[in-house]
Amino acid sequence: MFSDIPATGFTGNRLDRADEIRRDAGALIAMRARSDARWLVLDKLNPVVRAGEAPSILWAYRSDVPHDALSIFLGVDGDAPRFAAAAPADELVADFGGQVMDARQAGALLPAHEAAIVAQARSVIDWHQRHGFCAVCGGATELAKAGYARQCKACKAEHFPRCLLYTSPSPRDRQK
Repeated sequence: MFSDIPATGFTGNRLDRADEIRRDAGALIAMRARSDARWLVLDKLNPVVRAGEAPSILWAYRSDVPHDALSIFLGVDGDAPRFAAAAPADELVADFGGQVMDARQAGALLPAHEAAIVAQARSVIDWHQRHGFCAVCGGATELAKAGYARQCKACKAEHFPRCLLYTSPSPRDRQK
């Protein structure tokens, strides 16, 4: 019936964002230590991908990500934890044949569900890099809720990334 309606970009993320464990520091530490945990590395907000005819996210091991890198919990893929980190990609490129790809280009070339993961990671990492200070008192903020909030160290105010929802009229609505 609506086969002529194009799919919305950056949708179809298959990760379960597992909000119920985001405030459980012990569970998050355990998830980071698991052998099946993987990281999407963003170098200057551009993802590291496996190059080729069918590019895909190059999921890095914890040992490939600097210990002090800004890192967020993306969710779980089945049972496997997935994270994103803002870090230089030199070693991933040299050791694993990864390629740092412009995020917009990656959005067009990656499978839709992976493009959605990159969009999620990029938007939250970018938000963290831009919001280091509290809008209430001006104090420094720190990462909270596994990356989906920041909390002021001084006044304890919580800050969250803005989610802009846009609904476009369907072609059927435009014909009226």
